[in-house]
Amino acid sequence: MSSSQILLRPRSGNHLPLADDGTMRVLLTGAASGLPPINVFRALANAPSLAPDYMQYFARLFKPLELDAKIERLLVLLIGRMSECEYIWRQNVVVARSLGVSEAKIAELDQGNLTAPCFSLAERSAFALVKEVVELVEAPDESLSEAKKYFSPRALTEILYVVGAYMFLSRLIRTGRIPLDETPAEVPKGSFDAARQTVLVEGKDVTLEVYVQGEGPSIVILPSYGRGVGDDFDLVASSLSAAGFKVIRPQPRGIGASKGQMVGVSLHNQADDVALAIRKLGDGQAFVLGHAFGHGVAKAVATDHPSLVSGVILAAAQCSSVPAEISRTPHDACDLSAPAEVRLGALRKGFFAPDHDATFWLDGWYPETMKMQVQSVKQTDVDDIREAGSAPVLEIIPEFDPFKPREYWGELRQQLGDRVTTVIIPDASHALFPEQPIRVTDAVIAWCRAQLPISHSKR
Repeated sequence: MSSSQILLRPRSGNHLPLADDGTMRVLLTGAASGLPPINVFRALANAPSLAPDYMQYFARLFKPLELDAKIERLLVLLIGRMSECEYIWRQNVVVARSLGVSEAKIAELDQGNLTAPCFSLAERSAFALVKEVVELVEAPDESLSEAKKYFSPRALTEILYVVGAYMFLSRLIRTGRIPLDETPAEVPKGSFDAARQTVLVEGKDVTLEVYVQGEGPSIVILPSYGRGVGDDFDLVASSLSAAGFKVIRPQPRGIGASKGQMVGVSLHNQADDVALAIRKLGDGQAFVLGHAFGHGVAKAVATDHPSLVSGVILAAAQCSSVPAEISRTPHDACDLSAPAEVRLGALRKGFFAPDHDATFWLDGWYPETMKMQVQSVKQTDVDDIREAGSAPVLEIIPEFDPFKPREYWGELRQQLGDRVTTVIIPDASHALFPEQPIRVTDAVIAWCRAQLPISHSKR
């Protein structure tokens, strides 16, 4: 059956007839073959001149973009709510849940609370931009400038594609009076699969849950005290993978499915965990990026396993002399029994730049993992790892990081010499990655490409 022979079956109540099953088998072919024959797609078949190509395009929205998949789905839900389109909302709650979007975020979005504490800085920025694009057509410079902190030109353009696609569907559904399906369709098989895969890596007395994303030279990301490698790094991981890198994120012991001894562990033991992930998933070599506490683990990997390390990236690494009141802030933030205001005060003092809302970082802490990590520093002679082997080093310093005030900005270079390249990230503090993901990503990509052979660096 050709596209000009699509058969439509009128149904009472709708202004647009819905295509029958035979027609849908013809329409949902190629890239669109995994999409379900739901009513909105049946209505699209009324335009056989456009529907086949549109379905191929629409299927692409369920494949990896640079735009983080969770944020993309939150934006789809926002468009559904702004359009008062229950069909879009209902169907995409299913998709959002499949991606791990929290019930709290779905509920707040349903109520229109776009600045709720559970939303990250990037999510709030995206909401503000999309709201203005929908309502004003042309977003003001202020909201666009804010969005550029979190999204590259590619990701911003993808946001506009998503806005356009779901505004169109919302209007088709409402104007065409398209009825709800009896039950929301399941998420198409293979959707978003390549965006981030979860792999379990088994070693001697340790199991690591590892997120893997993209193809190319490997970059391993190691998190700060008491936090995992998920939401804090999702935007950076998406951008790095889109730039041609494989991003490997092993969860520390005690988080997710990562399990192993939690007492008597040193930085060297944690470095062995990272080395295991590099050997199994990184094609034998990787750049190792350590954030805050993770910088010590990164140094240990470079010291103990030099053949596995292409370079070391030390992001928001503390200086040699940190005031006690600043050193306390991770411990206070990770104390889940403390009042929220006490924990929030610690986040503001130690982790976030002025005028950056820290409330979303009240979540995502793992006290048992942090206890293990704190003890691991005491179990390690830090002089043994101070030089990070002999690998080249990129030092990323947040402008307002109280763990490394301005007078210490040259300290690492004085210690390690010309091996060190230093980049200052403005308008960021110790949290860094959720504050300025684009600036951090740009610095990492440029430096890593400069270390690679020409065949890789031109990708």
